[in-house]
Amino acid sequence: MNVISGKSGVGKSVLLREYLPLAFERYEYISQKALVGKKNSSVATVLDIFDHIINGYAKISGKPKRFFSKLPGCEGACPYCSGIGYVDVGSEYRLQAQIECRECAGTGFNKMLRKFTVFNMSIVDIWLMTVDEAKAFYDGGDKKISKVLSDASEIMLGYLKIGQPTSTLSGGENIRVKLLKAAFSTASVFGIDEPFKGLGQTEIFNVIQFLNKFLKRNKTIIVAEHEEKSFRYFAKHVRLADEGGKLVSEAQNS
Repeated sequence: MNVISGKSGVGKSVLLREYLPLAFERYEYISQKALVGKKNSSVATVLDIFDHIINGYAKISGKPKRFFSKLPGCEGACPYCSGIGYVDVGSEYRLQAQIECRECAGTGFNKMLRKFTVFNMSIVDIWLMTVDEAKAFYDGGDKKISKVLSDASEIMLGYLKIGQPTSTLSGGENIRVKLLKAAFSTASVFGIDEPFKGLGQTEIFNVIQFLNKFLKRNKTIIVAEHEEKSFRYFAKHVRLADEGGKLVSEAQNS
């Protein structure tokens, strides 16, 4: 693992985003930009476990999948917010705002779904769980869901709610979700922009442990980072500096 440090604006992100892709054939850049998704995109959808959750309830109840889905046009969607979980107020002539749908408490599901439970838990109850709570619920059950939630907890995302909208995730949370998805990538080199932003020492260590799994699969990690507490975990540390308008680098021992 390699870390690149330097003052803000020196060009660390530009290096990862624009120059390293030219140097490596199988390269993936992981930024803090918000995850792109639809209006009803959530932690469950970006972690690719939404369908698995629905499938479980459909199989046990004998109902079709669309009965439990809150996607547009499906029977499980709240009729008041169309499954989004919030409603827009105002108009193009006035300040618009989004408020939580009172009918579904922001879940996007219709009330009828509370009647269908597995071990006394409805799909709405699952939606309101944190990742850690859902991990305990699915332990020993659906292997796909259990594995994804376990990895999310390991990378310090256990406090997020299963149904939390992706639009509410911070830059650091976005990048850690992307790391979870990158675990299945065929890239051989990863450029990661500030994955430790806002994390404490214990949290940094846990994220490093997750990144070590990439190394075991012969992947190369290049991180741009300000957080000095993380530098000691990297085999090579390169400091970038702007000296008189000229970009220079200096290798340092971590």
